[in-house]
Amino acid sequence: MGTDFLYVSDWTHMRLYQVSHTGGTMTSVDFPLTVGPVGVLFNVRSRRVMWTDVQSFVHSVGMDGKFRCVCKLF
Repeated sequence: MGTDFLYVSDWTHMRLYQVSHTGGTMTSVDFPLTVGPVGVLFNVRSRRVMWTDVQSFVHSVGMDGKFRCVCKLF
């Protein structure tokens, strides 16, 4: 899988979306979210998606949805 996409967070609908740079398609990502995501990033080297939520948690998961990690910020 290439890296010609970006991730977008939507805290209103409690979803993350993957948006293609080339085709302009937007796909909902089925990572289990408990509260609204605030910001999201994708680490190209580790191929992990990380995001924060409104309850000050940091979530990290592989692109395949495996190896999820959740940490409380404060």
